[in-house]
Amino acid sequence: MTERYAGGFTVKGWHALVALAVVIGYAGYRYHSARVGANPALMKSVRVQLMGEYAHHELGGLKQAIGTRDPRTIQDHVDTVKGLDSIRFTDVEARRGAGDKVFVRARIEVDGKPPPDDRAPVRYFLFRHSLVGGWRFIREASPREFRWAWLF
Repeated sequence: MTERYAGGFTVKGWHALVALAVVIGYAGYRYHSARVGANPALMKSVRVQLMGEYAHHELGGLKQAIGTRDPRTIQDHVDTVKGLDSIRFTDVEARRGAGDKVFVRARIEVDGKPPPDDRAPVRYFLFRHSLVGGWRFIREASPREFRWAWLF
């Protein structure tokens, strides 16, 4: 059986130390530069996304309440929908990913209470930024993606 050259290269000696230092330095730079401040325009985009989700959730309940014709239940749902304007972030952190990706972690309160849907009060999002369109919601992210954003 003959061996074939599979490509690649080998670094030995002091060249290996220099290469290792460069890799560690680049990883440190990416990790350090991944943390970005909470941009007001980005936070507005997160708030709009959440308002849409919560309103969709509450309007389904409002539709059912109208079917029951119970004024108290209807008023409770209307008050909840009105309270969606008061989405507050008690803790926000954003981390830059590769290119124009930004991962956001937000701890959310709505009208001083936990969010109206059954999701956790801490949510993770992936946004992209363009000069023409501004911040655009892509999808929900996972805590793992947020922690390792500097790699992606």
